[in-house]
Amino acid sequence: MGLERRGTTIAYYQKRRVGKRVVSKYISSGRLAELAHEYDLAERLKRKLDKSTTESDDLADLTAYCDQVERAIVGAIAESGYHRQNRGPWRKQRTLEVGRGEA
Repeated sequence: MGLERRGTTIAYYQKRRVGKRVVSKYISSGRLAELAHEYDLAERLKRKLDKSTTESDDLADLTAYCDQVERAIVGAIAESGYHRQNRGPWRKQRTLEVGRGEA
């Protein structure tokens, strides 16, 4: 899509791909061409913003899901007798053994 100078006038064409060929479609010329071009740019920006909003919503959903999974895994590992000190590696907690140290 773009404005093209044809002689002394400015014309606006929309281009699209059909198979391996690019097909141009004449829209208008003069001031109307400039307005059509600005409108298409605004529509393209709106679609881009809508897409980024949707992607950020998807990212928020994914982050919430990952947080839930992490809490479940951490809970299961802690119940199994492991712990982390200062966010380090998981280690098995020491347990007191009865009868040790007596002769």
